[in-house]
Amino acid sequence: MRKLLRSDRGITLIELIIAIGIGVSVLACAYGLVNYGFRPYGENAARIRAQQALRTVALYVSRDLHRADPDGVTIDPMAVTPEGDYYADRLTVDGTIYQINKSGEALMNGTPMAGGLTELSFTRTGDTVAYTITGVYLDRNREEKTVTVTSSVTLR
Repeated sequence: MRKLLRSDRGITLIELIIAIGIGVSVLACAYGLVNYGFRPYGENAARIRAQQALRTVALYVSRDLHRADPDGVTIDPMAVTPEGDYYADRLTVDGTIYQINKSGEALMNGTPMAGGLTELSFTRTGDTVAYTITGVYLDRNREEKTVTVTSSVTLR
């Protein structure tokens, strides 16, 4: 009986390799499940960050346009900074300048407000200023997706 309970033999190399293979397979399955579960989270987080950046810019632009004197609102369709950077549109609201730089950052008086933008455009028809803000994020396949905010404000 004592001989059956205690073996001096140990395990063979084949048994060890099989045990390691089973352990690696279990870990690979667990990693796949966790990675699959977190992938949509990462894409949603990137999309939400892009949307928040656009909403931040839209909030400031709308707020300043609502408060603005109609004579204090100008749109420059092509603006050039002293550093030689070109901007598609530049909105000036009572001295506050909104524009996007070539790095995709929305700027308010030269201070970055939000990044990841591809478009910040303004049009004025009478006392109405319309604007479009477009940003990008990467989806789970590492492809660029866009989000856009379009709005208009009637000046007082």
